[in-house]
Amino acid sequence: MCRLALAVLLAAASAASAAVIIWDDFESYADTAALNAVWPKGVGTDADTYLATGDSGPTSPGQKYVRNTTVAARRDYTFADLAVGAGEYLVWAFDYLDTVGATANPRQYGQLLSRDPNGALVELIAMGMYNTVTKPGEVFNGTKYQARIAFAAGQGWFNLNASRSAGWHRFEARIYPTTIDFYVDGNPDILGLPHNGQFWYQARIGSGLSSAGGQAGYDNYLLEVVPEPASLLLVLVGGLGLLRRR
Repeated sequence: MCRLALAVLLAAASAASAAVIIWDDFESYADTAALNAVWPKGVGTDADTYLATGDSGPTSPGQKYVRNTTVAARRDYTFADLAVGAGEYLVWAFDYLDTVGATANPRQYGQLLSRDPNGALVELIAMGMYNTVTKPGEVFNGTKYQARIAFAAGQGWFNLNASRSAGWHRFEARIYPTTIDFYVDGNPDILGLPHNGQFWYQARIGSGLSSAGGQAGYDNYLLEVVPEPASLLLVLVGGLGLLRRR
């Protein structure tokens, strides 16, 4: 009985390790029309944002990804309102195909939006490439990638530490109840920045802005809730305590 209870406990802890909201490698779509049904266009046409073949992001290799052209284009995926609780964080990540490196300054990036209980937009974060910075005291660096925290005091568009280079890159934000950690290609970049997010509700591919500097690709899009290691440890310790008392 104890072995069975322990197995159940371990399985429950494993299942609780992450709650996936979005995982999309875009391999299941037959064409752009099928993509439109899941990722509807917020801005642009099928010629501006479409299902491309022949390449893919490295996180989960395949043959398909979303390609955005230099014309304004954006896709919006709306999900049930999601608040980040104590003892957990939200992972938002995607593979990004940089087609130009440091030779141009396109406005190509992914976005994640949050609203308050009344539906008002209270936070928007972005990761990718931009052509300016707005954070007080920041000087734009076209050799670096950029990120954005739109509404938190003292934030805005800012440079990340990672240098631009043509090819695929992995952008990731770990969103805690009041702060965000940014990662590029698995490396910690800028950590502990404040945000005003309350209920996250929409993920976006692309900026929806014209981008004369180059196209971009998006693949292996992830949004998941992850318990912090300390929280999982408490679950296991508590469960083992119950087993011992039996």
